[in-house]
Amino acid sequence: MRKFFSFAALISLFINLFFTPISVLAQEITPDITPTALPEAIIQTPEPTVLPTTTPEPTTDPSISTGVVVNDVFPSTVTDNSWFKLFTDKLDYAPTEIAVISGNGLSANKAYSLTISSTDDPATSTTIDVTTDANGSFTYSYQLDGIYRPNYSVVIKDGEVVVGTTSFTDSRAINSATLNGGNSVTVAPSASITSVVSVTTDGSGSNSRWRSTGWRVSTSAGTMACINHTDHDNAGTHTETFTITAPASTGTYNAYFIAYSNDGCSSGASSTLTKTNGVTVQNSDTTPPVISKVITGTIGSNGWYKGNVTVTGGELTLN
Repeated sequence: MRKFFSFAALISLFINLFFTPISVLAQEITPDITPTALPEAIIQTPEPTVLPTTTPEPTTDPSISTGVVVNDVFPSTVTDNSWFKLFTDKLDYAPTEIAVISGNGLSANKAYSLTISSTDDPATSTTIDVTTDANGSFTYSYQLDGIYRPNYSVVIKDGEVVVGTTSFTDSRAINSATLNGGNSVTVAPSASITSVVSVTTDGSGSNSRWRSTGWRVSTSAGTMACINHTDHDNAGTHTETFTITAPASTGTYNAYFIAYSNDGCSSGASSTLTKTNGVTVQNSDTTPPVISKVITGTIGSNGWYKGNVTVTGGELTLN
């Protein structure tokens, strides 16, 4: 029994001697891992940025919405934009035509003053009140007085405030026309008639042009024949001579003339100059007249007169 315990003690000693260095080595090699407390993260909260408050500039363009609707604020001069229009049905008129002036985009059911004027001699100015309808629109027909004036202006106002402007022209006018040198003529059917026409133009561009003339000989106005004559492209007074033709039927007719800005009598028409009863057409008389002679005196022998004789209704030839 004593031997058994001695043997066990020996084995225990052997195990201790063998494994102790390994344990020590393990303790030396394996580092002591001690958790290190990290410093708390510093979270910085940014200061709020205060932006300056800006007030938008007011605008009168209704296509830009600012939450504020301003009525009756217009540019000092405007002829056509997206929110207001003042216009005429044509750009150029003859001195006797009617200019149709229209506006839209105004305040509904409101009265405005409309002035049509020209500073060309003799100057003229007409101011009337117009009232818009429920849609803010109006139309006014202005009768030109027949006097040639190259330039007209149109102004619409709300009280003393100019709401808008536009303009139109009266660019060419026929001063006179003659027929075979006179105001009227009597001719045979289908006869040629020489016409001399005087025209005054003003302005620039197409307004200063006179390039063709329309004419008509009839009892009423209608389709014109066209004369494409020499081009007159400068402002001033010009004259053209050309031939027109009388109707084939007898009667009394008017002669009509219109000056145009282009070569084909289709653009920039002047007012119509009318020569009332200017052309009379008659058939030619080809039958010689019959003349009855009455001879009074003293008849001698053989039917001869002796002494003084009186011849009435013709001439007496003595052989």
